[in-house]
Amino acid sequence: MTLALSPRGGGTVIPLHVRPGAARITVGGEHNSALKVSVTASPEKGKATGAVLDAVAEALGIRSGLVRLVKGEASREKAVWVPLDVVTVLKRLGSV
Repeated sequence: MTLALSPRGGGTVIPLHVRPGAARITVGGEHNSALKVSVTASPEKGKATGAVLDAVAEALGIRSGLVRLVKGEASREKAVWVPLDVVTVLKRLGSV
């Protein structure tokens, strides 16, 4: 997996490719250097975005309140900031 992770502000920005309305919640794989995240929530009224933040937090083993959306509120292409360094993110995602 070759994710385009960026260190920023004491944490890491992770680009995401989101698939709302999926049959199940999954975090893993790569799509154009972004982490693939599938959620069962629909893309209406921010439901999918909230589910994405929760799914990323669970995959990284942190509280969902620590995951911040930095780009793509109404898009499938999103970016989130997490308070972990790049190496820790990769290890927790099983990439190192």
